[in-house]
Amino acid sequence: MNATHCKRRLAERIRAEMTHLSGRRCHFDLEAPAIAHLCDLHGLLRDLEAEKDNAVRQTTLFPWQTH
Repeated sequence: MNATHCKRRLAERIRAEMTHLSGRRCHFDLEAPAIAHLCDLHGLLRDLEAEKDNAVRQTTLFPWQTH
């Protein structure tokens, strides 16, 4: 396998994992990121951080509830 093919497969795996974790389709060009794609990626990371914080807060406030 050449480097380009490996890079493409890695980008596909990362994209699939981001989609799985975020629950939404991610449209990032991981092979040649542009400013718009980096802004979208930053937004995704910010959203995931907020979701994590909300989950921790919810567990702290209501430890008897499970989701």
